[in-house]
Amino acid sequence: GTAELAHRVQVTRLAQVVRHRRLVVPQLGAPSVAAHQVQRLTDFGVVFGPVRADDIPAFIAGGYEATPQMRRVTFGLADRLEVVGLEPATAGRATALLSLLVLAVTAWNGSTLSFGSAWTTSAPALLSLWAGVLAGTVLFAALLPWLPGRMFAVKGAILGVVVAAGAWIGARGLLPEEAPVALPLALALVTIAVSSYLGANYTGSTTFTSLSGVRRELRVAIPVMAGALIVAAVLPVAALLLG
Repeated sequence: GTAELAHRVQVTRLAQVVRHRRLVVPQLGAPSVAAHQVQRLTDFGVVFGPVRADDIPAFIAGGYEATPQMRRVTFGLADRLEVVGLEPATAGRATALLSLLVLAVTAWNGSTLSFGSAWTTSAPALLSLWAGVLAGTVLFAALLPWLPGRMFAVKGAILGVVVAAGAWIGARGLLPEEAPVALPLALALVTIAVSSYLGANYTGSTTFTSLSGVRRELRVAIPVMAGALIVAAVLPVAALLLG
């Protein structure tokens, strides 16, 4: 904000370091900076720079004048995929830990861990989990403009349905023949819930969502996602008990 910017100029003694009296602040990163107050407090004039840092050299060379293109906010495919780069890393770490837990539970035979058949047994659950991560991060970012619905959680859920169907059409041989009918549905719910959650989480990376809208969406979506995961956990158990 204004006070912090003025404070930093004074603390760093910027006036003794540079000859000019001009501060270039980011167009989107300094919405609370009051230029006239900064100049009054520091004797430095404030110029709002371009949206993208890549345009700063051209902005300076052009006499600190921004072209219309420099002021335009875009969110094309490259932008969406660049932003999503952090999400798979974050979600991937949590999913990797959960995958190890699934493997450990599957490998436990009552007294020791036996990973001989654990991979085969846990493969359907791991496939569902990672399919949801892929759908809710990379695929969601790439396909965002074409996914139906306004709520990002709904967009993620729809994409999760498609990915879950595709995953099980292509990998139906992973399920054992004696598996209950409810198991594929439970695994699909896992994919859908994970994809929906990560899709909703992507709202903070876009250029057009609002904090109030995101909060309203999450108040509705989070209980639904949690319910889907609970149903996914209960379905196979209920199917086995009802036999």
